[in-house]
Amino acid sequence: MTQKNSPANTAHFLTSLEDCVELDLPQPIIDMTSLNWVRYNPRKNIDRWGASITSLDGNNSGIPDLDSLREYNALNNTRYSESDFKILSKQAIGFQFMTELFDVGRSHFIRLGPGGYFPYHRDLDITHLRILYTIKNCQPENLAWIQNDKILKFQNQCWYYINTIQAHALFSFGCVEFAVFNIGRTDKSMSTLLKSTRIR
Repeated sequence: MTQKNSPANTAHFLTSLEDCVELDLPQPIIDMTSLNWVRYNPRKNIDRWGASITSLDGNNSGIPDLDSLREYNALNNTRYSESDFKILSKQAIGFQFMTELFDVGRSHFIRLGPGGYFPYHRDLDITHLRILYTIKNCQPENLAWIQNDKILKFQNQCWYYINTIQAHALFSFGCVEFAVFNIGRTDKSMSTLLKSTRIR
């Protein structure tokens, strides 16, 4: 049985890595033309779209996995959490290896149109960490990810751990696509993550 890390171990982990760390993980084979894009967080009129990597049932309606869980739960008297979304969708079968390496929770593709953005926020669910896979136009000239008073620099088709407990915002200057994984902060996930960092 996988055990949760203790608060002390979690705190140590958060201070032992940089804001952004490149990871050595397999390259997925994904047919981006097959994705079912729906508006991400539909109550916000922002040019950002999502497609399910995991969902409650393996389907890709986006409900509620592409919504704000806090807002959806408040409106619908539900109590969904990141860890409830575990079933890999058919359109994301190329990420099967991630479910074998990590305890994967709610995860999705994101597409930002020109001018699309996420305003400053923190991901305060410390039971999960965030892994990013860059797909299209994620270089600094197309995507500005601002965190800790600096712009994080990405390249396409690369994996990154990002400490999103820190306040961060991002802005798109083109059509940007990437995948975000919410990874349960368990012994299994933490061990895999640390083994996958490019500089040890």
